[in-house]
Amino acid sequence: MEKVEKVEKGHVAPSVVLFVLSMLFLFLALSLASCQKDDDADGAKDESVAQTVLVYMAAENSLSIYATYDMNSQKCDADEMLESVKAMSDNDRLVLFIDDTDLPRIFVLTNKTKASHITQLEADYTFPEDVNSCSPVTLKQVLDWTRSHCPADEYGIVFWSHGSGWVPQPKRTFGVDNGRNVGGGVNANVGDEMDISEMTSVLTDYPKFDFLFFDACYMQSVELCYELRHCARHIMGSPAEIPSLGAPYSSLMYHMFTATGANPSAMMQCYYDAFSEGGCLLSIVNCSELDALAALTGRLLQQYNDAVPSVDWASVLNYFDYDNFHHLADMPDCYDMLSLMKHLPSEADFSQWRETFVRAVPTRLASAFSYTVYGNRYIDIDKNEYGGLSMYVPLPKYNDDFFYSEYWKTSWANKTQKQ
Repeated sequence: MEKVEKVEKGHVAPSVVLFVLSMLFLFLALSLASCQKDDDADGAKDESVAQTVLVYMAAENSLSIYATYDMNSQKCDADEMLESVKAMSDNDRLVLFIDDTDLPRIFVLTNKTKASHITQLEADYTFPEDVNSCSPVTLKQVLDWTRSHCPADEYGIVFWSHGSGWVPQPKRTFGVDNGRNVGGGVNANVGDEMDISEMTSVLTDYPKFDFLFFDACYMQSVELCYELRHCARHIMGSPAEIPSLGAPYSSLMYHMFTATGANPSAMMQCYYDAFSEGGCLLSIVNCSELDALAALTGRLLQQYNDAVPSVDWASVLNYFDYDNFHHLADMPDCYDMLSLMKHLPSEADFSQWRETFVRAVPTRLASAFSYTVYGNRYIDIDKNEYGGLSMYVPLPKYNDDFFYSEYWKTSWANKTQKQ
């Protein structure tokens, strides 16, 4: 039987009082929320966003046309990103820093951005004069601006430009800034580059990034990834040359911005699917496993050091042919790390090492071949030899090259080898 509450004239039942008070508090709460929303709309308070991704385009070089200009109806990368802003939630931001043949500028893209070509947008910030996008000073300026104007729970960075892995200046480790606003011609790729040590010195000043994605050639080397291991959870890229068009941002951004943040595996699978028929090599490094990989690799390299001279180097998967093309690029051989280690330790030691390697490089995508501009040829890829990460070997033939002495300054060399 239901309990019936007696209500005498001139009195209000306690349940009614509680109901009235509850409605009053609800009204006040909604009023405060409305005021807060108005404050935010007026810019009085920054609203934290779920994810901010910075695309750092060092394009004052031969790649400027791919960054911001239409190419025979082929959308440039900036336009592809504009096309895909619908992949972002209300709380996501894509910060696009562009240094090409115009003044360097920054755009903030959201899912409300309405434009089909980047030139239709007014930049959120334009530098008053040209800057060196390959200077760590500029990288820090852009990062500080990004974090100040687009605060987020998670941050990622896309490094977009030329690249040559860990190998330091005078050739491009990352990027080229010719300082002349030149986008073509023989001198377009002559200028400053950013060493990985310089990049690391900047990135370590910030909380750990969710991912670093190098849309640039040769950047997936173990020396580079080990140097940056404390800066990010994941590092993505290619141990070889990438397709000239770069990543397919029109589809890749759907995996860069998801309800739970970036999905590195899906991002790289999307990239691979777009170019697999023409040749594409990609991988993802899990930075938390790199110290374990370095410790075991170092022990085995020292244990099997005497076996190095007898290695049949022609049978090791190599992404850059030093013997034939070092006069065109100051680079050493880019041996695949897994392929190389298969030629050194015993079968049992290699099996143990491979387990450690797979934890560090869980995603490895490879076509049956890869194109290299050096010699205008294709490299056959044996997928049983493919690890998706290159490794330098300080062979005697490099003794007179500048990078031989520079290698010993890397954290990887100090951890794994004895000079």
